[in-house]
Amino acid sequence: MCSKISYSLKLCLICIYSLMLFTFIGCDGGSSNETSSENPPVAMLTGQAVLGPLTNAVVDVCQYDDLKLPIYSTTTTKSDNISEAGLFDIPESILEDDALYVIAISGGQDIDTNDDGVLDDFPTDNLGTLHLVATGKQLKAGSFRANVLTDIVYQKVSYLLYAQYPMETIEEEINIYSKSLIKEDINSDGNRDIKDLLIWDPVENKDIVCKEWSFFEGIGFDIIGNQIYAEELSEIRRGVIGTVNSSIDRLCVSGNYVYALNVFGGDRGGLVSTRLEVIDISDPVNPFIVGFSEEIQGMIAFYDVIVKGNYVFAVIESSVNVFDVSDPSQPIITGDKIPTGPGEVFRITIASDDANTMFVCSSSGLSIIDITDLSNAALLDFVDTPGGSWGVSISGDYAYLANGEYGLQVIDILDPSSPVITSAIDTPGTAYGVFVSGNIAYVADDDEGLQLIDVSTPTASFLIGSAPTPRSVSDVTISGDLAYMIYSQGSFRGYDIQVANISDPEAPKLVGSIDVPDGPDDLVILDGYAYVASRGFQVLDINVDLNPFITGSLDLPGNAYNLEVREGYAFIAGRDSGLQVIDFTSLSSPVSVGSVAMPGEAYDLSLSGEYAFVREGNDGLQVIDITEPEKALIVGSYNSSNSISTITLSGSYAYVKDSWARPDYGIQIIDISNPFQPLGVSSIGIPYNINGLVVSGNYLYVANSHLGLQVVDISETTAPLMIGAINTPDYARDVALVGDYAYVADQTPSIQVIDIGKPDHPAIIGEVNLPSIPECIKVSGNYAYVPCWNFGIQILDISDSANPIRVAIVNEPYISGQISDIGFLDDHIIFLDGTETLYVFRAIPNE
Repeated sequence: MCSKISYSLKLCLICIYSLMLFTFIGCDGGSSNETSSENPPVAMLTGQAVLGPLTNAVVDVCQYDDLKLPIYSTTTTKSDNISEAGLFDIPESILEDDALYVIAISGGQDIDTNDDGVLDDFPTDNLGTLHLVATGKQLKAGSFRANVLTDIVYQKVSYLLYAQYPMETIEEEINIYSKSLIKEDINSDGNRDIKDLLIWDPVENKDIVCKEWSFFEGIGFDIIGNQIYAEELSEIRRGVIGTVNSSIDRLCVSGNYVYALNVFGGDRGGLVSTRLEVIDISDPVNPFIVGFSEEIQGMIAFYDVIVKGNYVFAVIESSVNVFDVSDPSQPIITGDKIPTGPGEVFRITIASDDANTMFVCSSSGLSIIDITDLSNAALLDFVDTPGGSWGVSISGDYAYLANGEYGLQVIDILDPSSPVITSAIDTPGTAYGVFVSGNIAYVADDDEGLQLIDVSTPTASFLIGSAPTPRSVSDVTISGDLAYMIYSQGSFRGYDIQVANISDPEAPKLVGSIDVPDGPDDLVILDGYAYVASRGFQVLDINVDLNPFITGSLDLPGNAYNLEVREGYAFIAGRDSGLQVIDFTSLSSPVSVGSVAMPGEAYDLSLSGEYAFVREGNDGLQVIDITEPEKALIVGSYNSSNSISTITLSGSYAYVKDSWARPDYGIQIIDISNPFQPLGVSSIGIPYNINGLVVSGNYLYVANSHLGLQVVDISETTAPLMIGAINTPDYARDVALVGDYAYVADQTPSIQVIDIGKPDHPAIIGEVNLPSIPECIKVSGNYAYVPCWNFGIQILDISDSANPIRVAIVNEPYISGQISDIGFLDDHIIFLDGTETLYVFRAIPNE
């Protein structure tokens, strides 16, 4: 809903509004059809709310820069005729062509829940809200529909709307997601975009959606039931334009076909079946399998596939199998035997389609095979390398070999029967993949990211640049100025495609990532599309903006657990890297300007005045002077006989919790009035594991795992006293305060709303359901930000603090896992992604 007002109240307001409008216009006391020259007819636009048609529902129209105040409200029609039910009119004059509008339809009844075009025997009450977002010009183009597809698009861009990103950014995202939802250009204007979604009919157009209809039907039921469909939303990826439901591990592309290995059945280490599948990609939006081979039985192993003319070569169970694909609809196993040399086979390649030499990477080295006559293929020579050869790229007269922990080997293959290693360069990580373009070899170097090596003189190659990546990489491919990296080793794989800009080889930089369902196993980039094997097959448009949300980012020297923001700086507890100091003078380019090494590991911190108090190791508190952030230094410490974890400060005191249940210690109170010599004052025993602390006035509020919310009177710091408690449904993970209310992040998963007007008698008065376990809850102005495991950040509007409502979601690949902390700086959010990266994006403006 644009504005959260009860359904019945809205109906009353609409009735009053209609009566006032009627009175204002007046009536001539008869039924004349004549139109008064003083009151010309108002041009109206007609829309329809269809899950099935929603009758007697409230319709709110909001402009995108104020989603709380509708500019117009009405109700939908009630009719037993499907085509005439759920209709509503909007005055054309209230819409500006170049402005964005959100239409929200709430309440009412669905009269055709299964979308078969037949009236249901009994209508179904709609408990949720259906959305549509479009420009005034798009709405004026003709009749339009709010439907399950428009709601998905709205949910995907909801945060961009609330945070008031530029309208052109929002429009681009709307069309990117629209393209991911349908396979046809319904209005025949040459584009698949929001204009097609606005005329999509769930009765007539089920067959042109990007997934099985049951997927969207389920979302429709979720909307009606007012349920969060975050899991389904996470399966709609931006840029994905075509899919094939098949368990694909490896692929290659030639012409209009993808040749892919489908590995199915069995468990890790057990017998599986493998077959070659041929996928027609002449229309990337509608790829389909045109043929497949007989199955080959074997053990799970490494797989690879390449194509040469009418033949496909596939590594299956350490053997190279040959398929005749002259008829793509009937690939045939030829039975030709290709020698592979010693060792387990990992990868294969051929320099070009007209070349007759195959290169086989194995656990022992590199084998070179003559395949001029497939029926009599011969091993030409074998290069024994110091480590297993994991990948190879051919350029000119040289083979460039990814040689595991030994880096890159350069081999002269001018005479394939007598190859010679001409140079080698060690890389900092483990070289698993290599791609040569021009005079540079790009090496996927496991957890050391991308390494760039100058091979202009193959006998004297040298490292010229590197791009750290937040996740390990094992393969790389180049397209233009971008390097695309994945991780796939055996049965292990990453969950995205990491992308680096390599326009400056001496300073390559990670610029984003592309989320891939189930993680990528293999990748081919061709003509603006990425063809991806990911336990399925997907076609991605790689010309989309990688990071529409991100303002800036920074790679950190280690895992980051907690941050505090003040006056243009972020102070980060970085575990092994100690206290990190980041300058945000430029939000788009934050810079590390200092660090402080800790005696132990830095896990948590809090700021007070000119000092940072850092939890160090398992039993200490370090005090750091941050008067000059670039020159921060330790000036004091407090040693505890117990394991300190979370810290919160208030006035002259620090309140710290034990990491584990300790009936005698629970919470310690430390006097920090003299930062150089903090002194323990008292403690209060609290069982179980304390997960969050916050102070307000004379009270300390404790999120205490299985015991819910507990309230401690700290008016006498030498004698703290527990005065109140309330159990939450499951496991209390964090707590934030808003006025007389405590919001407890509970493992149910939910936010429990607790009235603390009487601290000694806290009471649960409501809850907000979440899609998964909340990591924490952070508040800025009228909004609460709740990171949820695997489902990004959920945004709650808390302007009515007793009745918070979920209004938006940020669920991008770089924040889809575990977020360790969130901070706020001016009108931006800073968050730690649980690994080694810090991100900055816009916050929702506070009124």
